[in-house]
Amino acid sequence: MASVAVQIVTYQSLRFLPFLLNSLKEQTFKEFSWLIIDNGSTDGTMSYLKECWPNVPVFQNRKNFGYAKANNQGIKLSTSPYILILNPDIILDKNFIKEIMKTMVKYKNAGAAGGKLLKARFKDSFSGKFPEFSQIIDSCGLEISKGLRFFDRGQGEIDNGQYNKEEKVFGINGAAVIYKREALEDIKYKGEYFDEDFFAYKEDIDLAWRLKNKGWSSFYNPYALAYHFRKIGAERGNKKLFFIPKDQFNKSALINFLSFRNHLWLIVKNCPKKLFFYEFPYFFLFQAIKFFWLLIQSPLSAIKGFFSFFIYLPEMFEKRNKILNKK
Repeated sequence: MASVAVQIVTYQSLRFLPFLLNSLKEQTFKEFSWLIIDNGSTDGTMSYLKECWPNVPVFQNRKNFGYAKANNQGIKLSTSPYILILNPDIILDKNFIKEIMKTMVKYKNAGAAGGKLLKARFKDSFSGKFPEFSQIIDSCGLEISKGLRFFDRGQGEIDNGQYNKEEKVFGINGAAVIYKREALEDIKYKGEYFDEDFFAYKEDIDLAWRLKNKGWSSFYNPYALAYHFRKIGAERGNKKLFFIPKDQFNKSALINFLSFRNHLWLIVKNCPKKLFFYEFPYFFLFQAIKFFWLLIQSPLSAIKGFFSFFIYLPEMFEKRNKILNKK
């Protein structure tokens, strides 16, 4: 049995996949298994995998069941003590798994760990598109800020070594994160590790908070290096209370809906009462501003998110009772 199960959820990800798979092939740590869970891609992903990577196991869904459910399928199909979850738009340094495993073994209470993610983009050349790596930080772990907002540490900053310390963080960005199976089994609810009601978006924050509430810790290792094809100029992470990212205006209606609703859900499910009441004035003010902004920019997303939040609210409180029960 491989000590690490690597799983990748794909959906229309063909243009990224070759770079990730080749970076996995070059890993110095070899004790891992591979699994791709495809969510009904129609962009040629399956044909490419059958032709170029025939020995890599693929679990194919007939349609897009969402990022959360697909990852749960992968976790249940493996028995390895560690599960490394990768987005298809990631490229790993050759020592990534080696370094991240050092962290997981070093800390007994490590439920999750991640590395330093830097931004990448495609560069045109005469022979096609090739990845161009930057020194712009994408994520050095997740943290919580005023008003119960979450941000990727260092996002948008030039990497000058300011995050070169191995340390505990609130959580790990779901683009490249390793979990201890024991921890996942400890926090699962009705057979689900990731909350499938979320479908996608902020499910990594929800899982990180559940781990924290159960006494597990998440660790950041700066020497586990990877590159993420997230927009170079994106400013999704920021501590400022009323910061609105520039790329917010370019998000689809679906992403705006999921982001708004799922953020409220993860607060209901996971936030301790004392923290919530302390942060409530800031939280309420920001969410009110965000809701009215969405009403202007994407009215259907705002209305749909608002009603979806309340429809499932009893179920979220049921999950909260389970999550915050220390017994």
